[in-house]
Amino acid sequence: MVEEIAAENGSFLAISYEMSLGKEVSDEDWNESLYEKWGEFLGKIHHATKGYHLRSGGNTSPPKFVVPPETYTL
Repeated sequence: MVEEIAAENGSFLAISYEMSLGKEVSDEDWNESLYEKWGEFLGKIHHATKGYHLRSGGNTSPPKFVVPPETYTL
């Protein structure tokens, strides 16, 4: 859920997410396959941020597209 909230000097976005499934990665979990998936995930995030545009005052606008959650599962 995203809500834009007006403030004296502009506005800001309040964002709420559902908790994702999974577990915290422990030292024992790190291996070549996980590093590879992690790199792919970070690349997708980097690609998604290319669609962000700065408004005056430095606030970022919400993305103009929605990326399905399954895109970012490790």
